[in-house]
Amino acid sequence: ADDDNGLLIIDVTDPNNPRPIANFDTPGLAYAVTLQDNYLYLADHGEGFQIIDISDPRLPKRISSVKTKGKVWAIQVQNERAYIADDQNGIVIYAIDNKQKPVELGHYKENHAAEDIVVNGNRAYAAFFNGGVSVLDISQADRIRRLEKIHTPGASRAVHIENDRLWISDWQAGIQIYDISNARHALRLGGY
Repeated sequence: ADDDNGLLIIDVTDPNNPRPIANFDTPGLAYAVTLQDNYLYLADHGEGFQIIDISDPRLPKRISSVKTKGKVWAIQVQNERAYIADDQNGIVIYAIDNKQKPVELGHYKENHAAEDIVVNGNRAYAAFFNGGVSVLDISQADRIRRLEKIHTPGASRAVHIENDRLWISDWQAGIQIYDISNARHALRLGGY
């Protein structure tokens, strides 16, 4: 994702000699991407999200464009569902089994802007700017509910999960690390 330059696809077969092979203009600000099979899901900020067929990476083709109510900062895909961090519109889940016509399934909103989301099974961890991280039960897309609020010392911007560890980019408070092995309570391990 190359902001106002759209999508730039780079061949990294030879890591010492990366080379651009395609550029694809998008209507918004290409902010973040996620890949699944031959599809690229692009967070296009004020223009929602794009689903792009990259089966031939030299010739990407737009399959659909979904305008959301907010500004899409992040997108994650799992099991034919797209999980969207949609700024002031909160977290939105779409069914994407029909790539040409995604359907909104559910929505969760707080008083802060949703900046990022990571999905881990039936739970989602959503970073809300100045609002910490919300642990969400997403087992029923039409009834998303908050299980826990992780209050952070800064302004949560991005989240990542690896080996039962939740890593939070917390803007002025740096990186915060939590143990999430206990499904009922995240335990802060430290920060930098």
